[in-house]
Amino acid sequence: MNPRTGLSVFAIGLVLVGAFFFAPIVTYTKSFPLAFAIEQGAYSACSEEAFGTAAPPAFEVVPLNATLTAESDSFNNCLDQHLFPPYNVTGRSSLSYQILGIGSPPFASRLLFTQGNYSGLVYFNGTKVAAAYEFFQKVEVDPTGVYQLLNASVQMSGFGNLEFIASIKNIGSSPISNLGVATSGLPASNSPGYVTRDGFNWTEVGPAWTCSDYLAPGGICTASTILANTNATRYNYTLYVVGQIGGASGTTFFHREAREQAAPQLGLGKDWVNLFMNQVNAERHGTPLTENSTLDRFAALRFASASSQPQMSDYGFLTDRTTFFGLGVFASGVTELLLYPGVSAPYPYASDLQGSAPKHFAALMNTTYTQFGYYFGEAPYYLVSVNCPVKEVPSAGINITQYFEGYGCTVTPVPDMTWLVIILAP
Repeated sequence: MNPRTGLSVFAIGLVLVGAFFFAPIVTYTKSFPLAFAIEQGAYSACSEEAFGTAAPPAFEVVPLNATLTAESDSFNNCLDQHLFPPYNVTGRSSLSYQILGIGSPPFASRLLFTQGNYSGLVYFNGTKVAAAYEFFQKVEVDPTGVYQLLNASVQMSGFGNLEFIASIKNIGSSPISNLGVATSGLPASNSPGYVTRDGFNWTEVGPAWTCSDYLAPGGICTASTILANTNATRYNYTLYVVGQIGGASGTTFFHREAREQAAPQLGLGKDWVNLFMNQVNAERHGTPLTENSTLDRFAALRFASASSQPQMSDYGFLTDRTTFFGLGVFASGVTELLLYPGVSAPYPYASDLQGSAPKHFAALMNTTYTQFGYYFGEAPYYLVSVNCPVKEVPSAGINITQYFEGYGCTVTPVPDMTWLVIILAP
């Protein structure tokens, strides 16, 4: 073969291979008919046509077994004639993507479009629609500097019920109105609903439960809902956050993310502690505490010592610290927190410490500490009456009964209580 001919064949082969993998020659078209995108002025015009008035009249709730009036049918049929046409989008991919699924997909992972005052948001998985959402206003997706999702998790409440809890902080300079959280894929009765137009399903965006009607800058709100108990060992669900920036008439924002977690168990466990520390770290503003296995071992030692004399605060701490660390890196600066969460859910418990045990909460917020260890177990406990004006003992080695009774409080021995020992160190 002539060398030039061989080079030509090779070059042609490269071109064909390149075209197969990279040339955008396969066309895909998708059509998205919003279910409620009605042209401006249609409500007034259809009301005039059906009812003889320029504004829609007040509708009464119609019983399920009743028939809509002819006027209502006429009004709804008129609105159907004023729906925006479907929104069409075209994308292209290479032959390799169509045949092998290799290469760039024809559509971006997310498509946001508007029709009048309505918005559609579509998420793609390749050429397939993974999810689609309709908004009754224009929307901004995943804005920065507006909110921070501090936590979101399925938990076991103190009453033994499954519960979804999420906390959100306003980190912007403007208030957030109508801030809400919703989920799909969880056994909740108030998950977002769906509406269909021309055979296409849209998730109706609107909070399934409210977090805050008005959240000022720096404020934190918590949303929760009770879930139906199931035998699931893991939960896979989608989380939504929606609200308006700058008041009820401001810009609507939307956030969506997939979540997965193991099913929670009643009482303390590793998952409980992880959720608790996630909440603590969220409130430490970017300076997280990280777990240290050496501190975990010291926490186990401290549980054994402290629970042997539960009537004395932090019994044996100084002796244990010197014996365990000697003159090592943790010889000074190590502190301990003895907490008694019982069957409390982890997120509320972390936040409630600010009022119930302010010194303990301040230690968790102290950015001098960068590491933690923990241990939990069951041991006797001395329960102080709820209305006691004093929340905590001031130092180690204090007789708990004598100290609190000195303030007129009642102290009751409890034979078995869950202890959580947390060790903090620089």
